[in-house]
Amino acid sequence: MGDGDRWFSSSAADKARWLAGVSVGFHAAYALLGWLTLEFRPYDHLDYGVMALLFQITLVTTPVYAVIWAVGAGERLRASRGYIEISAQAYGIGTALVILFVGPFHSLTWMAILGSLAVGLMWFPTRSIIGAILTAVAIIFVGTGLGHAELIPFAPLFDTPPEINVPWLVTMIGLHLVFGGLFAGLLWRGVRLIRAQARELERLAATDALTGIFNRRRIVRALAESIDTYDPTSEGLAVVLVDLDGFKLINDQHGHLAGDRVLVEAAQRLEQAVADAGFVGRYGGDEFVLVFPNVSRATAEDLAERCRSALATIAEHIPEAEKLDASVGLYHLTNPGNAEGEVLLKRADDALYEAKRRGKGRVVTSQSMDYRLPTSS
Repeated sequence: MGDGDRWFSSSAADKARWLAGVSVGFHAAYALLGWLTLEFRPYDHLDYGVMALLFQITLVTTPVYAVIWAVGAGERLRASRGYIEISAQAYGIGTALVILFVGPFHSLTWMAILGSLAVGLMWFPTRSIIGAILTAVAIIFVGTGLGHAELIPFAPLFDTPPEINVPWLVTMIGLHLVFGGLFAGLLWRGVRLIRAQARELERLAATDALTGIFNRRRIVRALAESIDTYDPTSEGLAVVLVDLDGFKLINDQHGHLAGDRVLVEAAQRLEQAVADAGFVGRYGGDEFVLVFPNVSRATAEDLAERCRSALATIAEHIPEAEKLDASVGLYHLTNPGNAEGEVLLKRADDALYEAKRRGKGRVVTSQSMDYRLPTSS
């Protein structure tokens, strides 16, 4: 997991403290800019009354965010529910003030709304965000009413065409970068999360929950894909069905947990024995399917015997499997054509049945049983 992923997976309280630190830096910088502007008054047409009001507000907001940041240094206080609630309220009030100063129809307003909502909904508990939204809406509603009644300045920052000056540029660029950057960053992160979740869902849909190998649906699809992409110049295609002899006895005598351990060990051994030669999947219960897309009959039989031998020695690691062995049915053909996977599995299953009939613990190849493969029209 990268540093960015670890940060995004950190707690809401850690993110609240990080935001407080960023807010302290931004508000302190704006307070310094406001003080310098008011002290030296370098612009003839700048509304210094508005600048003074902004400066006074930053003198309040900067220490508020500083206190949130400082309190968050204590792990116990940071972990409390109140820390998240107070932080969310502070950010809600700050967003409302931005909206009151720039007006409801300015691009900064929508940057503030989208950025704040994106941050809140992705990082903090829904209950805390709803409380912050209600507070912000109340402030905006009251402030807008007072502004229209001319009791306070309404949207004073952009009420008149601005002179291009440093405070104006800092406000425009700074706030656009802060809120726009938050929204863009979270949007990017959200896309990454959606893609990662889609990959994880695809993996889960193809994986057996117990053993971690292909499940029935995925191994059948692997067989169908091997038929569709079969190269006529290759040595052949083999389908193998494996059934654990004595597995029911393990479940009956030692319980299903012991049986599960055996199944997991069997899957791992089959994967090691098959390696890169093909695919391994759990067909159901104690049955496994192996698909070898490009092997000769002799190679397929060697691989099948290697798998059977590996399963027969599971007792070396799991004593409860002392009587475990495996019956293996193999079907090999050199030209599958447009054959259906179900037909190939049926041939392998017939060979498995024959292996059971002959005494279990062996590999039987169905080709030696004089079967002809029907193809679908």
